[in-house]
Amino acid sequence: INLQVDCGSQQSSEEACKKGLCESLCKIYPDIFILSHFHRDHYNGFLYYYKRYCEQYFPCLLNIKKVFFPKIPDRKETRDFLKCLFALNARLGEWSGSMELDFLHLLSKINKSSFTFRAVSQWDLLPAGGSYIEILWPPKTIDDSTLKVIQKAIEDFEKARNKDEILNSIYERINQAEFVQKYFVQDETPIYEYENDS
Repeated sequence: INLQVDCGSQQSSEEACKKGLCESLCKIYPDIFILSHFHRDHYNGFLYYYKRYCEQYFPCLLNIKKVFFPKIPDRKETRDFLKCLFALNARLGEWSGSMELDFLHLLSKINKSSFTFRAVSQWDLLPAGGSYIEILWPPKTIDDSTLKVIQKAIEDFEKARNKDEILNSIYERINQAEFVQKYFVQDETPIYEYENDS
């Protein structure tokens, strides 16, 4: 089993970086991919791979079978915060606004078939070739100081939303969207399947 953690770089403008990331994916062909967190420089290698092989030349598709990424701790405040974040990201032109959805959609474009995915948090064990990987981050719960920062961010978002009709409209649509509910699944064991034609 080939396992890869993250695939990206901050040096997004350098052709050597793009070439190196793409070539490493072609050599490794990971079965399992673990994303440490949702900053794009931790998975933009897949975007380079798509542009280099799948879009420009010929389909050189990966065969990732399982994908794991950080789970957001489930509390009312985090649910409210994520909806604000999705709306703000969408308003600023960041694809769908959902980091998870954008990441999974990108992977579906460069993968041969459907794959399973699961959000994980601290102390979860991931099976990997007869062994296990223990997840150390993110924590399953949020401490009080982090909660205060989240509540302040929500208050700031509400002020911005009241002044921006487009942002308000986006927020209302996201508040009703079904994909948002996948972030808040209580059960720790579900693995969902992501189809290429979703």
